Amino acid sequence: MSVRPAIVAAMLGGTVLIALPAWIGQRPQLIWNASASVAIGLYRVEPYDRIGVADIALVMPPKSLADFMARRGYLSNNVPLLKRVLALSGQTVCRRRTAIVVGSVTYGHARERDSRGRALPVWQGCRVVAGDEVFLMNWGAADSFDGRYFGLLPLTSVIGRAVPVWTLGHAFPEPNASNDPVRGKLAKALTTLPNAHERSTAMALIGAFTRNDDGFFGNITTLTLDAKVAILPAQKSDAENAPDHRVFCEGMEAGAAWDRSGDKAGAYLSVSIDDPSFAQPMRANLFQSDAEKGAWGLYWSRPSKRNEQG
Repeated sequence: MSVRPAIVAAMLGGTVLIALPAWIGQRPQLIWNASASVAIGLYRVEPYDRIGVADIALVMPPKSLADFMARRGYLSNNVPLLKRVLALSGQTVCRRRTAIVVGSVTYGHARERDSRGRALPVWQGCRVVAGDEVFLMNWGAADSFDGRYFGLLPLTSVIGRAVPVWTLGHAFPEPNASNDPVRGKLAKALTTLPNAHERSTAMALIGAFTRNDDGFFGNITTLTLDAKVAILPAQKSDAENAPDHRVFCEGMEAGAAWDRSGDKAGAYLSVSIDDPSFAQPMRANLFQSDAEKGAWGLYWSRPSKRNEQG
């Protein structure tokens, strides 16, 4: 997963100033990803102290790993990677033969050889991620060279968290925040609450999401929650009512989701999210937008008629 400044200049026609790249000693502000392991496009880089599970990390590999990739022709020296965070401090990561397992969920498999028939690095067993370590894996890209092969990396390898600004097929506008963050949050939350004086059974919109090969990614805003959320595939199970997806809020596992379908609603997700402010989990439904391709909306409460959704 490489960041190529020359491609940035070519794609943007020299009309946008791109921050100096990380390998000269400073964290970049904008980067262009040209590899398909994560969505191709423009990313904003934020400090890594805010990074969580399912975030995309901009990583400068340790020298031994960088030298190996350079010898193999995977990546030039002093070029950072874009990889998803799969596990952080306290989580257990296992490689069992070729399977990568975290928390009893198999997220993918390692290959034995690369596209030129050369043997790939192998590690086996289970490891608990230490406080100064991170496990990175692009689980939606089977050919990605990541933690499947090089295992855990030092957390200091992370330059920052990469947030998509524009990727092929999607735009991610900045939120229109109020000058007063508390008032702005409250105002935004209040617009999602049902009106008790209306007879309408339409659900309240509490989150906007996009979907890619890795899962669903977005934000939830209510009176008690304002969080980044990732909804990722769960390990398949024959157990009754086993979830189809795992829900992460700000990098911490906080619920589950199930695939559902209805005559009027079509295919959607039934989502259960733990809210520390309440004894019972919050229930919501994730529907695909009729108006915007690739967009999904998270709605509080149970659906009624499909055309009543906002």
